[in-house]
Amino acid sequence: FEKTMNDDNNLRDRILGGPNSYIGRSVPRPNLARLTQGRAQFVSDLPLPPSDREALALLDRHALLYAEGDLSGILALYAREVHNDHRQLAPIAAGYARIFDDTARRSIELEALKWQRHDDRITGHARYKLSQQPRGGLWRRAERGRIDFELVRDGDASRFLRFTSIADRG
Repeated sequence: FEKTMNDDNNLRDRILGGPNSYIGRSVPRPNLARLTQGRAQFVSDLPLPPSDREALALLDRHALLYAEGDLSGILALYAREVHNDHRQLAPIAAGYARIFDDTARRSIELEALKWQRHDDRITGHARYKLSQQPRGGLWRRAERGRIDFELVRDGDASRFLRFTSIADRG
């Protein structure tokens, strides 16, 4: 029993008087000035990705505006810092303008839609079926392909950061 008491006292002395002597006491912080500069990043400062509902609404809105041929509406769906192949909105606008000028009616349907949520964005892909009626012509055979997209919260709305389409060959 006596040996156990001595072991307990030695253990207490090591904890309270040894390398862990800071327990229950104030300790000088040499890095305090650096840590109190107000440059911390809190979870509430990080941008959240769009919700699943917002992602679906954005994709539905794109399909509706595409069918209507609304160029300004479509461009409003893109984030300020677009990351398409063009890296700016002007070439994207020119591509949509060409389609809208050449067609009287158009539609796009998405199938097999899949996405993955990340810390601040959603990335995904889908299969698409595109139908177009040229001005003064009959409906064209449907074109099929794949879209890849990236959605972010831009200000108070969800927007496309990247939206690329790749037509099937053949």
